Amino acid sequence: LMPISSSKIARLSMDYVIDLANNMKAEIVVLYVMERKTLEQLNESYRVKSLFEHASRLKKVPIKVIIREGDIVEEIIKSIREENIGQVVMGTSYKGALDKWLYGDIPGEVMKRVDIPIVIMPRDTELIDTL
Repeated sequence: LMPISSSKIARLSMDYVIDLANNMKAEIVVLYVMERKTLEQLNESYRVKSLFEHASRLKKVPIKVIIREGDIVEEIIKSIREENIGQVVMGTSYKGALDKWLYGDIPGEVMKRVDIPIVIMPRDTELIDTL
């Protein structure tokens, strides 16, 4: 499962996740959660869906895109259970401790509630080919 919050973050981490899925012979499940349905959020969800559908055709890897509305942590947990997810790759956009305190620790909350591996990609990570 790859929960994402924007098409920018998706573009930064997509190659890593596709390589990981290819090596594991796994399907990628992308989750985009809107806390409330706004025109901006709907447009962004469309960009994310289009980006991954295009990548799926180019890279020949199965990618399923799920778009939901609700609490981010709850929707991630629900998707893990409903989709029988074996691993989560997620990023964080925190700039520091204040952001974490103000906005909550989504990766930390997910980690407390599931018993599968979670890979956390720090903000502005430059990915290198390690696979």
